[in-house]
Amino acid sequence: SPEERYKAVNNSDYDPKSFEAFKKRRPFSQMALEPDPGRVHAVFGFTSPDGFHWKQIAEPLCVEVSDTAITAYYDATLKKYVIYTRTYMVPPRAEGQPLRHERWHQFATRRAIGRTESDNFREFPLSQVVVESGPDMAPTDTWYTACYTTIPGMPEGHLMFPWRYTQANDGTQIDLLTSVEGKVWHRMPGSPVFQPPPFGQFDSGC
Repeated sequence: SPEERYKAVNNSDYDPKSFEAFKKRRPFSQMALEPDPGRVHAVFGFTSPDGFHWKQIAEPLCVEVSDTAITAYYDATLKKYVIYTRTYMVPPRAEGQPLRHERWHQFATRRAIGRTESDNFREFPLSQVVVESGPDMAPTDTWYTACYTTIPGMPEGHLMFPWRYTQANDGTQIDLLTSVEGKVWHRMPGSPVFQPPPFGQFDSGC
């Protein structure tokens, strides 16, 4: 509708009382409840008629952990909305196995990029990891943001310029990934395509 011409997404906390009703109707990520006990992490949607005045949709699009700088767009080929989240590589935990540390996930996982799609901007399934740290990366390297676009005039030519945080030296680099459907991604030869100057200069670091 004209009142919802523009759309955006961001992460925020979901009211724990409202979540009790939510979880009876829709799936949620257990990790959304564990990193910060007492909080419910979620991804919310916003709509606007003009791009200046925004209204938050009351119920979250999905209840899962995702940091800031979430990317969303409308895929004209799929005729669906697509969101790239800032998620984690988290292996399943055996049923009944207790969580032994309140912030265990923060130390035993590595950041990754997730993806979810829906034809309804108010309800999305939980995202699935589509970009994760590979064996050719240092164990302290993690994927942070998912700067997404397509080749001009070629909507099936998906491009991503993710920020790789090289935590060992508090540095960063930008790689170039490509995909034909936005789900399976490959790093292009010649990556990274951008790196800051050596540490010590005014524009070095991350």
